[in-house]
Amino acid sequence: MLGFAFITAGCGVAHPHEDLDMFKGFFKEKSMLKLSDLSKLLGVSSSFLYKRVEKKELPHHRLGSAIRFSNDDVAAIFSQSKKEALG
Repeated sequence: MLGFAFITAGCGVAHPHEDLDMFKGFFKEKSMLKLSDLSKLLGVSSSFLYKRVEKKELPHHRLGSAIRFSNDDVAAIFSQSKKEALG
């Protein structure tokens, strides 16, 4: 379990993609989030995310030594956390 269950627990979303509507307008076309930006968005520490990236538990992209997350990566992380919250 990644520890994101608190994000989606009890949200009562009927359709699996409806909850991703909250991200509309947040991302620009083909944008990439920094690890620090994603930590703020999810409400977790950067070190928490970095450890998950190093263990290959989170989808991400490396640009040299920089870690970036695409829109699809964020959607996958959010979907994964929802599945864990629902059991």
